[in-house]
Amino acid sequence: MANLKLNTNNGRLFILCLFSLFLSSCEIDPCANTNCENGGICMDGTCNCAEGFGGELCKDKLVPVRFAISKIEILKFPTSNPNGYAWDGGGTYPGSGPADLVVKLFDENFVVGYTNTVNDAAFGTTLFFSNAYELSINHKILLELHDRDSPTQGEFMGGYYFYPYEYSQTPTFIELYNDNTPNLKMKVFVNWFY
Repeated sequence: MANLKLNTNNGRLFILCLFSLFLSSCEIDPCANTNCENGGICMDGTCNCAEGFGGELCKDKLVPVRFAISKIEILKFPTSNPNGYAWDGGGTYPGSGPADLVVKLFDENFVVGYTNTVNDAAFGTTLFFSNAYELSINHKILLELHDRDSPTQGEFMGGYYFYPYEYSQTPTFIELYNDNTPNLKMKVFVNWFY
């Protein structure tokens, strides 16, 4: 018959483990009474707010201070110049084809940059800026559409100006269209910075 002997050290260790498990399960969750709003996530009792929101519980809508245009979709543009000719003709004689589109970006009265050029463009053409120009939401922004005939010359096709602060809901895109210029419509994709 085997001789069984109870090791009291192992028993104490077992009871100590049970006791610490019991205590750890009684800890209060620091996020139990923290209700973060507007997509905020509670971590260690503090709300980490989604972009565009702030405050203790993410209740406050923040106002952006800057924005950048990432791309512009040209939904509609004039198919001929004011003389009735196709754009690639230089403006005074019949053209050889569709327009080669480029957008010139102004911040107030200063040229900031240009998009890429898309040759023989169609409605729905998307143009991109090679740099993300961060601009003030309080400045007048002007977008001019041109038919690029050469690296240094092009014909003005139309344009729009806007003040970004007018778009208080901070949309992901701004649609520019005006009844006075029915042949030009742009969808401007923007990023907001707080």
